[in-house]
Amino acid sequence: MMLQRDFGVDLLSLASVDTALPGRGMERHGRCPFCGGTDRFWVRPADNRWFCRRCTPRGGDAISYIRARDHVGYRAALSLVGQAPARPAPPAPLAERLPDEAWRGHAERLVTRSQEALWSPAGARALAWLRARALADETITSARLGYCAADGIDGAWRVHRGITIPVVGVDGALYGIRVRRPVPRDARGGGKYISIRGSSGVVLYGTLRGADTLLITEGYFDCLLAARLLAGVDVATMNLCRPQGRWLRWLLGYGRILVCLDTDEAGAKGWAHWSWIGTARRCGLPAGKDITAAVVDEHVDLAAWLAGRLGGEQADSPSPPPCAPAPEPVRGPARDGWLEAGDATAF
Repeated sequence: MMLQRDFGVDLLSLASVDTALPGRGMERHGRCPFCGGTDRFWVRPADNRWFCRRCTPRGGDAISYIRARDHVGYRAALSLVGQAPARPAPPAPLAERLPDEAWRGHAERLVTRSQEALWSPAGARALAWLRARALADETITSARLGYCAADGIDGAWRVHRGITIPVVGVDGALYGIRVRRPVPRDARGGGKYISIRGSSGVVLYGTLRGADTLLITEGYFDCLLAARLLAGVDVATMNLCRPQGRWLRWLLGYGRILVCLDTDEAGAKGWAHWSWIGTARRCGLPAGKDITAAVVDEHVDLAAWLAGRLGGEQADSPSPPPCAPAPEPVRGPARDGWLEAGDATAF
């Protein structure tokens, strides 16, 4: 009797934590979690065996899989096999409501008007605030960031004063509009961000170019800044930090996912939603609460930091090619100076 049968380990469930294995029947195949080869990794549920045509043609059982995945010896693998799957289970999925075409048509018109407002005299302070976060004009334009000058009503929607962020998924579709409000907590008790009615709650936001490594940030502005400064990796962010649903097919195709969330309690809770993915690693910054603070306030060389992270993760990984430096922040009030100075300096 095979060793894996003695322990009752479901190898398919174990391996599915680390790579997507779609299909039905006698064999499942997908991207190898060890060498990254596409469609070379196979699991046979009937006899609880696995193999990779490229890196491990002889394959093995659940014990050998845990040894290869966790880089442990036989005894350590035995101690882990009773806890399989060794990684946390995926979080409970959130209800996902997708915008319809009528919503997207209305949203596109609002995004266009907001873009025009940002580059008008009315949006001057909002534009200066974005530039002070080291966002280049090209990035602001390509992300279609905009500005709403006042709370009000637009058709059936309530609109909110602040910087508008079109939430475009990695598939190119518009799923929502988020508003970065000028005051983090006003008299009504609201937070810094609010969504336009009908926006989807879970969206993988960013531009994916087919790199082997994906960097996940917590915020949209962090995502835009990192995407501009870093080459050789893809950069994205996700509402509520919930990797799930339709977006998993993009995420599970990466050989490495570096999760760089804010260095606070919310960031720690957010990491719990990613830790079940076998290729995900938590990635801390050398200084600053988030990527924007690290670059603008602490003068961290983001490309050098990432090269060090990649080198630490895998010795033979090439360093990202050099990229253009961040633009000089606009001189004037501090990025969040309006917190202390009041509404006079708010956007």
